[in-house]
Amino acid sequence: MLEIKDKQDYESAIINNKCCLFYITADWCDPCQKIKPTIKELEEQYKDKITFFSVNIDMDDEDFPFCRDDVSSIPTFLVFVGLNCLEERLVGADKKGLIKLLEDVDKQYLTQSS
Repeated sequence: MLEIKDKQDYESAIINNKCCLFYITADWCDPCQKIKPTIKELEEQYKDKITFFSVNIDMDDEDFPFCRDDVSSIPTFLVFVGLNCLEERLVGADKKGLIKLLEDVDKQYLTQSS
């Protein structure tokens, strides 16, 4: 998982990837740490479709790539398809919810019908 360290990293991520999952986290957040193995499994599963990024909520305000008002709790998972942040998001260390979020994004935005 790549780490977003500033707004430039964030902008590069959404410009250079078809689909991004941003995992907003903190080192001190126990639920954030507990869901990391699930994120690693899903990153491997979706490696050809979704690029995973971590964003530390404790970074300096001027470098934090999102409006802080958009993040009410951590972990928060935001998905961008192209330059658009989807309304679908997940707040909390909900393994089943994260799996469903990525399945829904894959079906709705990434899987082409034949």
